[in-house]
Amino acid sequence: MKRVLGKEHLQGEEPLGGLAGWVARKLGVPPWGQVLILALVFLLLAFGSVLWSGYSRLNKIESAVWVLASQQSPQSRDLVRDLLSQARKDAVSGNVDQAVAATQLAVAYVSSAKKERIPAPAEYFGELLDSLDATNLAHGRQDLVQASFGARVALAEYRSALYTSPQLPSVQKAVRNTSVIPPPDRVDPVSISGTVLRSNLPPGADFLSVSSPRLLSRNISVGGITFVGGSQTLDGIHWVNVTFVNTFVRYEGGEAELRNVRFVNCTFQFAGGPGGTALANYVVLEMPTVVVG
Repeated sequence: MKRVLGKEHLQGEEPLGGLAGWVARKLGVPPWGQVLILALVFLLLAFGSVLWSGYSRLNKIESAVWVLASQQSPQSRDLVRDLLSQARKDAVSGNVDQAVAATQLAVAYVSSAKKERIPAPAEYFGELLDSLDATNLAHGRQDLVQASFGARVALAEYRSALYTSPQLPSVQKAVRNTSVIPPPDRVDPVSISGTVLRSNLPPGADFLSVSSPRLLSRNISVGGITFVGGSQTLDGIHWVNVTFVNTFVRYEGGEAELRNVRFVNCTFQFAGGPGGTALANYVVLEMPTVVVG
């Protein structure tokens, strides 16, 4: 006679192991639910689907758990904390592969929290950066360093998404061409006859650029202006009392100074290393000043 297993027969079993099982338990997914996740994975594999193309290093089971968790967005913020804490413990114990996987999975949850704009206090972000710092100190393997840096930049975007957009004046200057700033020079409300520049530039084109060498000693500064949309590279400029709104912000590893600069709902492309780390921390922690390069 054939036995049929129902939910009651699965209560003592844990079909998902490793990091996926850990996340499932954090989400409160019962064993029978984990069986459904496995069934989903096998079904998707049969049709060649990819659950989360941006995170190719995650295995299919972990991706399936992420899909389940993304439907529970209020939990995403807490799961980021738990995952980065687990990554730190794994790095300390020498389980670097698991630390990398946990950090990469945390980035997915950060993206979910950012999308939903889930509120988080300043202490929360400080705690997460402490975990990333401890993970890097525990083990310096390159893929773990890269994963930690990716998480740091993702946290900067999450923090930026939580800012309220400022009230903008009705009169705004449309920018259709990139302006090259000669040294030494200052771009301010007097020089542009206004306080807000709105991008009508081609995709990827910056509002402002400076010629090489992009050094702070050339005394090129921008102050008292709000940039809306578009793109901007930070290198080579003293930025003072500036706000970026919905801007794609680059840092390419050179010198830059930021004083009282705010990023509202911005995305970032930061070069790795001490400069990129310092800039990401500046955004996440709402620091008053940072000088890099």
